Amino acid sequence: VMAPDTATITRALRDADGDELDLALCAWTAALRREKRGDLLRSIHVDGKAARGAARPRKGLRAPMLLSALCDAGTVLAQLAVDTAKTNEIPVFRKLMTLIGCLAGAVVTADQMHTQRKHATCLRRHGAHYVFTIGENQPKLFAAASALPWKHIAAEHATVDRGHGRIELRTIAVLPATPRIGELFPHAAQVFLLERYIYDPDGNLTAAVAVLGITSLPPGQADGAALMAYVRGHWSIEVLHHIRDVTLGEDASRTRRASRALAGLRNLIISVLHLHGVTSIAAQLRANHRDPYHLPLHLLGLSSLP
Repeated sequence: VMAPDTATITRALRDADGDELDLALCAWTAALRREKRGDLLRSIHVDGKAARGAARPRKGLRAPMLLSALCDAGTVLAQLAVDTAKTNEIPVFRKLMTLIGCLAGAVVTADQMHTQRKHATCLRRHGAHYVFTIGENQPKLFAAASALPWKHIAAEHATVDRGHGRIELRTIAVLPATPRIGELFPHAAQVFLLERYIYDPDGNLTAAVAVLGITSLPPGQADGAALMAYVRGHWSIEVLHHIRDVTLGEDASRTRRASRALAGLRNLIISVLHLHGVTSIAAQLRANHRDPYHLPLHLLGLSSLP
């Protein structure tokens, strides 16, 4: 029996490219997650990613865009395509939340684009809380949050990280949402200011960043330390994108017609390895390559090792 060639595989993936494949792959990883970790979703991180290698600049075609939701177990819960010719990520967000299903008790994080009133209402209607950062796409909310007396409030929590030739100090100050902020953004309970200072090994300040945020979580459910953890946890979806781009070669791929199917399969690989506690995906892929007919199937739960 001959193995199918690249063209055959590409045609099969092209024909399967769509919502059905994503739903099937995410449902499978959800079943694996429930088996290994239980069904509790503590946090969900939402972000968009373009398959840049699949763009066709000469033909005027944009890179395919996908919006994904990653849970704290490291598995992709849902993924939807964004038709960038007609819209952006914002209206796709609520469809993505509907696909996930039960959101009760979960905390959802997203970047500034998704700090939207309709998103906040949607999440609370499903029993979830939000932790959003505030940007100038919400100018009135940004102005109201900036006007709070941050200079007179001590940091509630701080962390120090050393590595990669630098020292990072993060602090967070938290205040209750004012009536004005409550008018501007539904279900707002707290507002926070997260500051990051980067120093070189000699203690010289090299960079400083300040981020305003808003959450529906009341003080009794999330203090400064918890809110900082949620914001930092959101960066895990950036790690997912980096692994897809670099380790699994998504940016180098020029396949456009099957780009979504391939992204779904990359998500599947990363999700399964995370559920098995794999810390170095690149090293695990090399190990899989040395035993291609047994180890990958074992990790997927489709066979047992001899």
